[in-house]
Amino acid sequence: MQIFARIGISTDITEHIIRKLAHFTEFTALGILLSIDTVLFLKNMKQYVWIPLFIGLLVALIDETIQLFPIGRSSSVKDVWIDFSGVIFGTILLLVLKQIYLFKLRKTLK
Repeated sequence: MQIFARIGISTDITEHIIRKLAHFTEFTALGILLSIDTVLFLKNMKQYVWIPLFIGLLVALIDETIQLFPIGRSSSVKDVWIDFSGVIFGTILLLVLKQIYLFKLRKTLK
């Protein structure tokens, strides 16, 4: 963090951004894993895309609700949106990668 202070960037802002990016990344991974489960067990991801999104939103809401109880912690609607956007990104990323894989698979089978 001293590097940021030397170039004039506040360490508070840097720490805040790193924490938010960490949450986004964690929930991106959750979105990918939930989407993989949906693909494996239900096959038709397009029809059931709402399942990983709904579960991801529930996890984000529960995560923020838990933060209401410890002294000195607070909950934030903004954090729910950051977390949920990670789930959305992970789900979309998996859908795009799946389509690329299927396209290449069809191309090699021809």
